Order: sequence, then structure tokens, then C-alpha cells
Amino acid sequence: MSSCAALILTGGSSTRFGRDKLLARLHGVRVVDHVISVVSSLGLKTYEAGPGYSDFSQIPNTEGSNPLRAIATAWSAMCESEVRAPRSLVVISGDLANIDADTLRFMIGFPGEFSVAPNDGSLQPLCARWASDALWRAVAIARNPKVSAVRVALGANLVTWRDSRWREPGVISPFFDVDTIEDLELLSQVEEDR
Repeated sequence: MSSCAALILTGGSSTRFGRDKLLARLHGVRVVDHVISVVSSLGLKTYEAGPGYSDFSQIPNTEGSNPLRAIATAWSAMCESEVRAPRSLVVISGDLANIDADTLRFMIGFPGEFSVAPNDGSLQPLCARWASDALWRAVAIARNPKVSAVRVALGANLVTWRDSRWREPGVISPFFDVDTIEDLELLSQVEEDR
């Protein structure tokens, strides 16, 4: 198995969107289909935590889970089912309708055995390379039902990176997530203006 695997999170509740945002259409395809396509191009062993929008290996008992619990459940399942667990896991939220393969490849290939999370104005743990120490921390933290903060699990063994292009006028970060209908409309408008 590769030293890095991928996990797409698709089990969220889409509360602010009002319906399942991953099924919303952007440029003729579902939001989640963009993420599935990009991750497929990476050639990694990939899993889905959620209702099963992809053909990737499904992690049971993750639909409706908060992200921390989904990551912890997925990591535990991978370690139980794989002969040799990956050393890291790139975690990608299913609502990142602007993510691209080059950005993910950069993060996956970043040297070192630590977690790598982008910062485009705020830390993006749901589009990050999680090192095994952070994944085991997520498993431990997720045992407490009152804790749901994903950032806590990443811990101190973390590299953050920024790109000045993410702050240029008219540029939408590759880590922009679709939380509201307005977010979807913004992405749609930016593509039309290109």
C-alpha cells in the first residue's frame, strides 16, 4: 500500500445549505463528483466516509458523523482491514468544489512525516495530509462525545502553508467549501467570468 491513502468525507448534515449540498449541481455535475474526480486522478487507495456517493471503499457507520468522528472511524477501520496501514491520510471534504489535483499532490508529496494543512486565511483541516500521530489522536479524542474540534487532533506536529495567490482579488482558494447556496452561486459566477 502507498504511504498515503485518501479519505473523502461525505456524511455531513448540510444544515446551512438546507439540503444535501454534495448533490447540488455546479457546471452540470454534483459538487461531490468534482471531488471524486480529482481524488481519483491521484491514484491513491481511497475511502469514503458517508452515504456512498462514490465507488471507493466505504467506511461503515459514518453517515451523519461529525468530521472528527468520521476521520477516527475511518482510520480505525483502515488499520484493522489493511495488512500495512498507510503512514498518512489525505482528508478531503466532499464540498470542496474548487479543489484541484496539483494542490493535493503538493500536499501529499510534502517532505517529512508530519501533518500538512493549508491556511488560506484559516486552517483547513478537512483538506489536509494527516500524519499517523494525528490520526491516532483523532481516535482518542473522538471517544469523548462532547469533543468535535478537528483542529485539536492535528496537534503540534504540523506544517501549515500559504500561497499568496489565494488572496488575490477574483481568485477563489482551492479550499473554498460550499456551505451555502451563496457559496455555490459564487463559484458558478467565477467560472462564468473566466
